[in-house]
Amino acid sequence: MAAYDYSGPQYKEINGWLRDPSMAVSADIPETVETLNKFLDRLPPHNGRVYRGTKVPGHILDEALRTGVYRDPAFFSSSTKPGVAEKFMNSGALDPGDRRVLFEIESASGSNIRPMSMFATQDEILFKSGLEFKIEKWTEHADGSYTIKLRQRE
Repeated sequence: MAAYDYSGPQYKEINGWLRDPSMAVSADIPETVETLNKFLDRLPPHNGRVYRGTKVPGHILDEALRTGVYRDPAFFSSSTKPGVAEKFMNSGALDPGDRRVLFEIESASGSNIRPMSMFATQDEILFKSGLEFKIEKWTEHADGSYTIKLRQRE
């Protein structure tokens, strides 16, 4: 099942390819992306606030803050639990130029994949690949991290 595979380590290869289609990947990745997007279309939407903690390259974050729109060609994982997102945001070292970001998203179409996830306790809400979000508010903290409030664009 595509959602189960995505919830494990395969997400790195899938999202890497979506962000850089010239990247060499397993032959089944393009089909997995299509299957997962179609699967997410069939799930009921999760309405409400969700959280995503991640590291974002500085040039991408700067462009998003300048334009007021955050785009990610990859799938957009989030959680109903802010603590899960904060753990992802703070895990590992930063690459040069990257910034730690906690997104707070008002979800209109994210899908709850908890029942088919390898890590059900993360309460994952997954958004289809290639969505855009409007930046409603952002704060840069003293430690250089950011909190950004997003609303899904129609």
